[in-house]
Amino acid sequence: MGRRGKDTELQLPTLGLSGRHPQQGLGHREAREPCTSGEAGPDFCSQDLNSGLKPGFPETIKTDDPGVLAAARHSVERFNNCTDDIFLFKESFVRRALVQIVKGLKYMLEVEFSRTTCRKTSHAQLDNCDFQSNHTLKQTLSCYSEVWVIPWLQKVEVPVLRCH
Repeated sequence: MGRRGKDTELQLPTLGLSGRHPQQGLGHREAREPCTSGEAGPDFCSQDLNSGLKPGFPETIKTDDPGVLAAARHSVERFNNCTDDIFLFKESFVRRALVQIVKGLKYMLEVEFSRTTCRKTSHAQLDNCDFQSNHTLKQTLSCYSEVWVIPWLQKVEVPVLRCH
């Protein structure tokens, strides 16, 4: 009973892609049952098979997607914990975002972090921090970050974070 047959399709749970099933919006035309002999028309099968997409392949995702914004926030929080700047930084712009379904979701982000007026010692919420307006204190960094989200373990990791 614990073994799967050769033709059994694994169903992925919904993983927080804005309420979409993982098959929706990531290159598949529709979430349908797999083609088996005689059950679906050749047009559907050829579209799906010739799409050029591979399972686990990174896909472009909208930069304002809630999952992308949460991943950017985790990235900047890690950045703030790793630097000795007296001010907190906050994500100011997400330039590009990719998502890959792995053991969870892996977000790959090109994001800008800008210095805020909040000092690290104040333990302020980043949402309440304004960006620096003082010309001498203003600073924006371009960063690349990878964020791994495993929702069923309630775990988020930032294994890669490079800024310049």
